Amino acid sequence: MWRDAAKAPVAAEALKLIPKDLVKMGVCDRIITEPLGGAHRDPQATADRLGEVVAEELDRLTQDPPEDFLERRIQRYANIGLVLND
Repeated sequence: MWRDAAKAPVAAEALKLIPKDLVKMGVCDRIITEPLGGAHRDPQATADRLGEVVAEELDRLTQDPPEDFLERRIQRYANIGLVLND
């Protein structure tokens, strides 16, 4: 699009590829923070945090009847790509 790697932040903002926008659009459920300096600086802490979040999300998902989960999933994927006017 911009043909310049220095414009990556501008492109990410324009395309709504930053985490808070992805959550707002329903593409992802939550943002998992990285260790200071990035995930690559502390792989063990990153893996531990991912394990915690996956366990929390699985616990949350198993609280509802499968029919409710399936309906939410259908609606979620049906809404991806819709234009929302804020």
